[in-house]
Amino acid sequence: RTIVEGKESEKSYTAGDKMGVAKEELCDAIGKLDARTKFNLYFFSTKVLPPWKSSFVEASESSRSSAQGKVRGVTPDGETNYHDTFKEVFGIGKEDTFDRSLLSTADTVLFLTDGAPTNGEITRTRELLAWFNDRNRFAKMRVHVIALGRSGMDLDFLSSLAQQNQGTFVHIGGEE
Repeated sequence: RTIVEGKESEKSYTAGDKMGVAKEELCDAIGKLDARTKFNLYFFSTKVLPPWKSSFVEASESSRSSAQGKVRGVTPDGETNYHDTFKEVFGIGKEDTFDRSLLSTADTVLFLTDGAPTNGEITRTRELLAWFNDRNRFAKMRVHVIALGRSGMDLDFLSSLAQQNQGTFVHIGGEE
């Protein structure tokens, strides 16, 4: 069962496990990106892994297909580090700063998670939301959130992250 913006709907998945469902949902979202949208993929666990591309790319048919292939090949590992991942998306290096670099970030973020922030400089969700929104007032990224699972999730935080940043919130409850 899927809850999209507070409304229940039925959607069947071909994958049998949580990660497989997440991959299907993310690939579906990537497939719907407008060709003018700039995007990149950042995978994270305890630390942020190297991005899919060295810079943001337009969502052409070939880049969407390549991104979907990357998503299908990823495997889960470690804890959940939201803060460092968000810093990467904003293009903030070791120093957390406000500068013109925030104006050249992506215009859309698809944030997929199956857990609460457990690693990184900021793990408290209220503080993390304030930090994110403070930077995003310059970057103006639209944030879509896909939350997968039931345990350990702060659904209010994830919903607020999407809603306060002009995005859509999708919760896929399912079995753990």
